[in-house]
Amino acid sequence: ARNMSDDEEYAYSDDDDYAYSDDEQDSKMEEACSEPRYQIPDSSYKIVDYQEILPMMQHMAQEASSLLGISDDMSLVLLHQFRWNKERLVEIFFSDSDKALEKAGLVVTDLSTGNCEACKENFCRICLSQCQPSSLYSLACNHKFCFECYTGYLNSIIGDGPICITATCPEHQCHQRVLSETVKSMCTPETYDKFIMYVTRNFIETSSTMRWCPAPGCEKVAIGSGITTVHCSCSNSFCFRCGGESHDPAR
Repeated sequence: ARNMSDDEEYAYSDDDDYAYSDDEQDSKMEEACSEPRYQIPDSSYKIVDYQEILPMMQHMAQEASSLLGISDDMSLVLLHQFRWNKERLVEIFFSDSDKALEKAGLVVTDLSTGNCEACKENFCRICLSQCQPSSLYSLACNHKFCFECYTGYLNSIIGDGPICITATCPEHQCHQRVLSETVKSMCTPETYDKFIMYVTRNFIETSSTMRWCPAPGCEKVAIGSGITTVHCSCSNSFCFRCGGESHDPAR
């Protein structure tokens, strides 16, 4: 089962500019899944394997990146910022792209914080070792760290659980978001897969059109709209609305 403990809550932006009312959020989130083959009619559902969700998420990211003229990795960060509501993201991005990128912790040019004298020096800002430029890594903020320290930082934060999907630059008070390409280039394939798994889980658990099967050990996901009772292929039945045991809808 994929029910999360209290200490595994995902973090979301609480910025008022992007806040929704409950009704508006439910309405918006119903549009979040844009993969054509998973457009489900009202009052019906489809049971899919967990592994089938990743291509859906990647498809949404590719659509967003194509529309916005940014990388797929950046679009993943932006989609998470907007609770996987592609339509809302596109609307805000075309209204004020700089603000949307800033709120998501993304910059496309160096910020003043990365132009300080210390940032121009070739030393790691964690272990303080003098390094060759080729042995240092930085995000767009230009805060430099040696590969060993950066990898250790990423391994540690991914080991902390789902909160890793909002990981930022190791520099104190820097809000530059870590992209999946950074995790892929610095960590083992197993650690990268774990990171992507947390992103995919967030994609599922944020959506109003998806629900994990709560049966122990089941990796199935129900995708539907306007439904109450779901009969999983594992033979478990559950309520799509609350995720608990199957029951008659309230009247």
